[in-house]
Amino acid sequence: MITKHAKHGIAAVLTCLILIGGCSTNQYAITEPVTAPKTVRLHVENHRNAKSYSRDFVAVLESAGFVVASTDNPDALELTVGFNPNIFATGFEVQLTQRGIVLIKVDSTNYGWGTGVGRGAAIDNLASNTWRAFADQLDELKPRLTIVSD
Repeated sequence: MITKHAKHGIAAVLTCLILIGGCSTNQYAITEPVTAPKTVRLHVENHRNAKSYSRDFVAVLESAGFVVASTDNPDALELTVGFNPNIFATGFEVQLTQRGIVLIKVDSTNYGWGTGVGRGAAIDNLASNTWRAFADQLDELKPRLTIVSD
């Protein structure tokens, strides 16, 4: 026989699994060779979470040899960091583009109540998943990537 305390514990575990299970990450990376200037433009959507987590994505690009700064070079890559604060579909979307062509795109979304409970930790986790997926996609692109001076 299951005790009253055990029932509450089982319910809590199932609730956590339902909340966590709603997270999905989609990734896309181009497969052709890419030549790009060293300087990358940064575009951050006007939301505090997009702004505060953008430094993580900038660090990934800098570790690959890029400099993130303002540039007028039309061939420059552009990093776009976006955040959807909707409690039922909280998500990050990060894109690396060149002349409007998407080179890398990572979209991580947590559907349902998953970011309503423990919102700060849930957003941290979502950002971390997005950052790791972006770094993985950049690693896959590196063998086909040539960085040239501005």
